[in-house]
Amino acid sequence: MIRFYALHDWINLQSELNTNIPLYSPMPSKHFGLSARERILLHLFYAGKAGQAGASPDATERGIADSAGIQYKHVSRDLNALKAANMVEERLEHVKNHARRLKVCSLTPVGLREAGGIIARISDFKVALRLRDGKTVKGTLGETRKMLHGDNNLLRVVTGVDANGVYDERIVEYRAVLQEVWKDGVLSGDERALLDRIAESLRITPGERNRLEGGIKKGKIQPRTDGILLYEDVLRTVLHDGRISRDEARILKLLWSRLGITGEIHEELLGKVTKEAQEQT
Repeated sequence: MIRFYALHDWINLQSELNTNIPLYSPMPSKHFGLSARERILLHLFYAGKAGQAGASPDATERGIADSAGIQYKHVSRDLNALKAANMVEERLEHVKNHARRLKVCSLTPVGLREAGGIIARISDFKVALRLRDGKTVKGTLGETRKMLHGDNNLLRVVTGVDANGVYDERIVEYRAVLQEVWKDGVLSGDERALLDRIAESLRITPGERNRLEGGIKKGKIQPRTDGILLYEDVLRTVLHDGRISRDEARILKLLWSRLGITGEIHEELLGKVTKEAQEQT
């Protein structure tokens, strides 16, 4: 049976240790103490069911890793545990904007109930919402979600809260724009001018801007899922004969910069594609 260490577990643990951590202070780890498997369940709860025509890339392993804040190499292990607990099911589906079928995941009825329980547990956790005009509103995660996204994704709010328990609307919006303009790994002059205008409009400080943009350049903000899926497809094509020629290596290197692929991601995808090829022989 899978053990989920959720919000109430952290609170009980702090009480047993007789610490002086306030009930609603920021949790000692990211994402309010939610485990990787709990974040996967939340992500799939909002990503929708697999099996529908044109499944979303969000339901693939890479999409799960990006949205749930999990290293790609660990996603398969966590999904296997959730499948063993009958909370997640996996199948091959046609994915939107992708030529070949990929493994996509969805929640079973058991998983849906578990995800609903997680939402109920964390919705009352208190955070501070810093609005674009600089005003700060204190409330719960559930209230913050309704103010920002209506009835949409609670996980987006969880991952947007910083280590001090603050959801800064300016920072979250600017980070989303950065991820969009950097999706091809290249920043054009027009895109730089757009970032300048948006940063000024959101009153992003030079320090905040350097930190956020530096995160992309250092690979801390992962390239978008569609770029990774494209690179994975190219790798499969290149490796169809079991080797990578000099010209193919040059093309792959070019794609690294165009798609924002890091060396670590390349090695992960290369290992995955190679293993799949070996299993088929």
